[in-house]
Amino acid sequence: ETQYLAVLAQAPRQGDALVSLGNLHFNRNQHTEALDYYERTLEALPGDPVALNNLAWLLATTPNASLRDPERAVGLAKAALEATKEPMPEYRQTLAFALAGCQRFAEAAETAAFATDEAKKLNKLGLADQLSEMTRQMRSRMESPPSSPSNPAH
Repeated sequence: ETQYLAVLAQAPRQGDALVSLGNLHFNRNQHTEALDYYERTLEALPGDPVALNNLAWLLATTPNASLRDPERAVGLAKAALEATKEPMPEYRQTLAFALAGCQRFAEAAETAAFATDEAKKLNKLGLADQLSEMTRQMRSRMESPPSSPSNPAH
């Protein structure tokens, strides 16, 4: 962390250091700080696919309800996918989680299934297994009646 902060002291808009600090704080479950660094990365490097994806993941998956914003996460995840030229099943996974957070389970299942195929083609078999399970869960959610707000299904 000290090294990244030293870089930022010299170059406050250095994108790699900003996104790395965001990742560091995310992995420490310091989501407010991570959000700040991802936002700062996007100010310095608009359209950076890593920052877009990581911010989308945070907004879609954080347990902190005051930070969670699945609608914004959908837009960020789509922008991350558009900014890359290569298949990125990890970014599609982010989009699938964001769609699920918006209760758009059919789209989430379709996105996760597409990402599963991408992961298999790239020989990312562990990720493919995760995505296949996610597809199954999203399809299951589509078949289940909605839960009441007082008893949310997790």
